[in-house]
Amino acid sequence: MYMSCGVLSNTFSKTYNLMVHQCVHTGERTYRCDGYNETFNKAYSLKEHKGVHTVERTYHCDGCNETFNKAYSLKEHKGVHTGERTYRCDVLIKHSRLKN
Repeated sequence: MYMSCGVLSNTFSKTYNLMVHQCVHTGERTYRCDGYNETFNKAYSLKEHKGVHTVERTYHCDGCNETFNKAYSLKEHKGVHTGERTYRCDVLIKHSRLKN
């Protein structure tokens, strides 16, 4: 049995997946990082974020001195300073710095 989003036409086979999706509409962010004052709507997003506290950050931005643990993260970040839009949506023919 599939459950509908109610706002969009998305359907989900598991209640948990529907609940996680609905956070997009409600703005609910129940997973909190102890190291920063940041919240997330998915447990795996928090887990992924926690890596910033334990990984060596060897890539430095010359524009603002922010540091990154991956070269591609630094490359994406540099768009903040240059205005470069890294990703293109072929459906909407719009450009975006972010993948999603």
